Amino acid sequence: MKLFRIAFLGFVSLVFAACEPKEHALWAPDGSRAAILTDHRLALVGADGKFSAPWSDQDGDGGRLWVEGFAWLGDSSGLIVHRVRVSKNWEDLAPLLGEADRQRIESLVAHMPSLLASAVALHGDAESTAKLFESLAAGEELALSNALFLSLDREPEAIRSALAGAPRALANLDSSRPDRAFALHELALVKPGEAGSGKILLRDLTNTAQIRTSPRHPYLARSVDTGKEGLHRLELISLDDGKALMVADEVCRSFEWTPDGRSLVFLKPVTKGDGGLVGIERREVIQEGGGVFDPLMSGASADLAYAIVPFAPRLSVLPDGSVLFASHAVTFPADPEDTPEEPRLYRVPGEGGAPAMVPTEPGALPMDLGYFVASPDGKRIAVVESGTDAVALIDLASGKSELIANPRPGWKTRLLPSWKNADEFTFASGDPESKRVRWMLWKDGKSTDLSASWPERTASEWMEFKNSAP
Repeated sequence: MKLFRIAFLGFVSLVFAACEPKEHALWAPDGSRAAILTDHRLALVGADGKFSAPWSDQDGDGGRLWVEGFAWLGDSSGLIVHRVRVSKNWEDLAPLLGEADRQRIESLVAHMPSLLASAVALHGDAESTAKLFESLAAGEELALSNALFLSLDREPEAIRSALAGAPRALANLDSSRPDRAFALHELALVKPGEAGSGKILLRDLTNTAQIRTSPRHPYLARSVDTGKEGLHRLELISLDDGKALMVADEVCRSFEWTPDGRSLVFLKPVTKGDGGLVGIERREVIQEGGGVFDPLMSGASADLAYAIVPFAPRLSVLPDGSVLFASHAVTFPADPEDTPEEPRLYRVPGEGGAPAMVPTEPGALPMDLGYFVASPDGKRIAVVESGTDAVALIDLASGKSELIANPRPGWKTRLLPSWKNADEFTFASGDPESKRVRWMLWKDGKSTDLSASWPERTASEWMEFKNSAP
C-alpha cells in the first residue's frame, strides 16, 4: 500500500514552526511514565495512561510559568523544563535575571524612543512593534519588548511620539495593552514528587528550540534561536552549575547525542535559504573521564554526510552510533526544471563512511520527511507529517512500511510520536465523530486510547482540524 501521496512542486519549504509536530508527549526512557504538555502546563501520565493534575503555573518567585518544552533525564528521574516566566510587573522578574541582562534592558529603556524613531525612519510603518524590532536586531526581540513595556511605564508620551510615523504599529500597541507582560526564559531541572519549582539552571532572554540530555553525563545540550530564520546556536550546559558553552553557531534546530553521551551530532546549513544543502557533523564535547574539553572546540570532530533537505531538518542517532537522516537523492549538475524524486532515508556510520539508503518502497515515505522518531532499539521509526494525520511505521532493515493511521480529510497532527519501549509507541489521533483528540498507544498491530479518562480538551492542541467541506 502506498502510505503517502502528497503533491510536491520544486524545492520549497513545507514547514512553518508554529504548525509543525512537536515533542509535547514524551515517555521516560524506562517507559514507567510520560510527561505531557497541555495548555502550557506539564502533567504526568502513568504507564497505563492514568492522568495526574498539571503542575502549578506558579512557584513563589513571581509571575506565571508557561512551559514551552522539556526533555527527560537519561535515568528517568527528572526532566529539564524550558519555561517562560511572565508577569505584568517588571519588579517580579528583574531580580531573577543576571546583572548583564538587567543592565542591557535598562540601557535599551534609555534609548527606546530614539530606537523606535530610527526604525520607523528606516522601514516605515509595520503591523506591530515586534515587526519593527525585527529590523533593529534579529534575536533580541524579547529584550527589546521588555524594554519597550518598561519605557511605556516610565515615559509613555515619548514612545507614542516616536511611533507617530507608524500608526499601525501604534494602534496595535494600544490594542494589546491588556495582554502586555514582561517575560524571561528559564531552564529548570525538575524532579517529580519533590517540592518547589526545581533547580534553576539558567535564566536569560533567548528562546530554547530543542533540549537533549546526555545519556551518561550531567550535561544537556540545547539549540537556541538566533533570530535568523532556520539558524540556531548549539550550546552545552552543565547540570551542576548551569554554565553554558557554545558548541556551534548557525546550525539547524535538530541534533542528538551519541550513545556514549560524549559527542553531539547536528546539521549545519551549507547554503542559505529553505531547501538547501546541509552538512551532518559530529563533535566530541565531553572527555572520556567526564570533563568538558577546554577549549570546547578541541574535541574531535568529523563531517559525516551531506543532504538536500527541503523540509524540517531532522536526524536520529541509533544505538549502534549510526546516524539516520532524510534527503533527496540529487546528482549534480541537475536540470532546475526537473521535479525531484521523493526523499529517502539514509544511514551513515557514526565514524563516517558511505551513507546507505533504507530500502523503502516508492510512495512509502512522505515528501515532508522531517518528523520521524526512532525506536529505542534503533530497528524501526514512527513517521508523521505536518500536512495530514497519517502515521506510519518503517522497518529500517527491510524498508517494510506499515500504515498505522490512515490520513483523513481536515486533520493534521501537531504531535511527534513517542516510544514507550522498543515495541510500543504513542501518537495523536482525532475522533471523527466527537472531534476529541486522543492519545493512542500502538502495540502488536493494535491501537488503544490511553486518554479516554482524561479531562476534556487535555490533548486538544495535539491535532488541528479544519472542515474543508463547502
